[in-house]
Amino acid sequence: LVYTPPQADKPRHYSIGSPCLTGEYLRLTVGLESNPSTAHGFGVSSHVLCTELAIGDSISAKIRRHDAFHPLQQPQQKMILLATGTGIASYPGFVEERRMQQSQGQTWLIFGNRSPELDFYYQALWQAGLDDGTLFRVDTAFSDTDGKYIQHTMLEQAELLYHWVVQEQAHIYICGRQQTAGDGTKAAFLQIYQSIGQTDAASAEQWWEDCLGKGRIHMDIFGK
Repeated sequence: LVYTPPQADKPRHYSIGSPCLTGEYLRLTVGLESNPSTAHGFGVSSHVLCTELAIGDSISAKIRRHDAFHPLQQPQQKMILLATGTGIASYPGFVEERRMQQSQGQTWLIFGNRSPELDFYYQALWQAGLDDGTLFRVDTAFSDTDGKYIQHTMLEQAELLYHWVVQEQAHIYICGRQQTAGDGTKAAFLQIYQSIGQTDAASAEQWWEDCLGKGRIHMDIFGK
């Protein structure tokens, strides 16, 4: 969703978390960002969306397709969904689409944030996906309580991740900020490929580039 808030000089982009197979509503996941340069102390766009809009209000926005970041159309093809913070935004729609495809046990979610009490977004939805078999498993990393970040959780599941991405040719989806989701998950995958595959850093980097070239790595990265 491309939205330009009032008095803003550039648009903001938000991932849509409702399924593409239905067109009844749009689900957004918006974090209320701090910004000391504004009068209210928050981000211009997030302040409008999180605090100023009331039920029944409307905004003017555009839909922009992200063709490289959609669920696979093959229900039996494995997908690994990795996200940090509000990078989880797209995945409720992904899981709903996989459910409509009757995909069973082919989708694995790994999510990192700060607090399990405050920041485990859509927890009930993920549990429903586990209960009906749409999700294979859900792994988490909460830095405030267990001191772990998403890459630490990935390394704990190194052998299974290696099996999925190397032997089962799973597609990898990464969404979140560059430093956490982008850099952190790539570093973990390279380390896993080296250690489990018993190879060197150059070979791991080449494997990553090959996956990118084949369209098996899908990224929606923002910020720093």
